[in-house]
Amino acid sequence: MFGPPMYSANYERGLFRHDIITAWAALMPHGETRMRADDEYWSAATHRPAIDADTLYLEGPLPWYRALLQSPSPSDPYWTTPPVSPLADLPPAVNVPVLMVGGLFDPFLLPQLKAFEALGSRAESVLILGPWNHLGRVSGELNELEGAGGLFQWALTLEWLDHTLRGAPLRTFSRGEVRVLGPDETSWRVSPVWPSPDATPHTWALADAPASQDCAGGALLLELDPPPSETQFVYNPDDPNPTLGGASLLSFAFFPSLDVTPGPVEQGLSCERADVLTFKSAPLLAPTRLSGAARLTLTVRSTAPDTAFVARLIVESEDGQAHLIREAAATLAFPDEATQAPIVHVPGEEVALELNFWPMEWTLPKGARLRIDLSSSSFPALHNHNNRFGPWSEQTGADLATQTVLLGEGRAELTLPIVP
Repeated sequence: MFGPPMYSANYERGLFRHDIITAWAALMPHGETRMRADDEYWSAATHRPAIDADTLYLEGPLPWYRALLQSPSPSDPYWTTPPVSPLADLPPAVNVPVLMVGGLFDPFLLPQLKAFEALGSRAESVLILGPWNHLGRVSGELNELEGAGGLFQWALTLEWLDHTLRGAPLRTFSRGEVRVLGPDETSWRVSPVWPSPDATPHTWALADAPASQDCAGGALLLELDPPPSETQFVYNPDDPNPTLGGASLLSFAFFPSLDVTPGPVEQGLSCERADVLTFKSAPLLAPTRLSGAARLTLTVRSTAPDTAFVARLIVESEDGQAHLIREAAATLAFPDEATQAPIVHVPGEEVALELNFWPMEWTLPKGARLRIDLSSSSFPALHNHNNRFGPWSEQTGADLATQTVLLGEGRAELTLPIVP
C-alpha cells in the first residue's frame, strides 16, 4: 500500500530514490506501460543534470516527475501543500475495520506502517507483515515460504470478509492485532503492536578504523569506549557502490534484465572496494531477535560542502555468507530525521550524522556476526550525490570527495532493538 507520508517513498535525506520513481517514470511516463524501457531508465538515472532526463529518455517533459526532482527537502512546498498534504488526513478518517497486508522488503513499507497506526479504526484493524517484496514474493537469499501465502493472504482475506460482511466469527486471528513473519521463520508472531514493545536498545561501538579498509574489518564492540581512531576513503560519484538488495527497490518488477534484486541479497566482495569501510562484531552467543528500527550514529568530515554516507546492516553467517538486513543513508545537508531544510556546512567541518534503518523483524542465528559496511553511495536505489551543495537535479557535474570517519569517544555507534 502506498500512503502518507510520501516523502520517505521518494527521498532519503535528500537522496532521490531512482529505483522507485525514475523506474516508474520510465515504465509509465504518460500512463501507458513501456516494458522494454530498461535502457531508458538507466540512462535517465545516470544523466546530469537530472532535470533534463525526462525530455531525453522518458518521453517528457513530465511535470509530475520534475516536481519530485525539485523537492528534495521535507519542507519543500510539494510536501506541505495540496494535493499532497491532505493525504495525511485520510487514514484518521477511515472508521471501518481494515485488513492490511504488507512486505518487510516492500518499498512502501514505511508509509504503510504509519498509515496503519493512524487509522481511525486502528483498534479494530489487522496488519499482516511477511518477508516479501513488492510483488509478494521472497527474494534475495530467502527460502520459499511453504504455506505462508505470500503477500496475497487469500485464506485470511476470505475469513476477514466473511467476518466483516457476514458477521461470521474470526477463527485464525483477532481484531486489533499485528501478525509478523520474519525471514526464514515458520511461525507467525502475534501481538497488539509491532515492533515488539519488549525490544530494548543494545549498542555497539565502531572501532579500529584502519582495519576497516579491507574485508577483515574493523570492530563492533559492546564496550563503548574504544580508543579514538579515524580513516578515510575517496568517493567518486561516477563510480558508485552498486545497490545489493534492500527494500527501496522497484525496477525488478518490470525491468528484470537490470538484475536489481530486492531483499536480503548476498553482499559478495563489495567490502573489497576502496570506498567501502567494514566493521564486524564478535560471533553472537545465542540466537538474537531484532524487532524494530536500528540506528547508526557517525561523526564525519568531508572535503565537500555536502555529501552522502550510506550504511548497510548485514548479518554474516559462520560460513562467511553476508546478507543485507537493511540500508540507511544521511547527508551533511540532512544529517538527521529532525532536519527539515538543508544545513550549510564548511568543507572539513566535523558533522554528526544519524542514519535510521527501516524497522525489521529478523532472528539472527547463534554464531553469526553483525556487520556494517559504510560507503557514500548505493546506486540505483539512491541518486549518486554530486558532492555539491544545492539543488541536486540542476547540477551538471560532480566532484571527488575525501571522506573521514572518526571513531571512539561515542562518535560512531550502532544501536539495535533486541528482544530478550
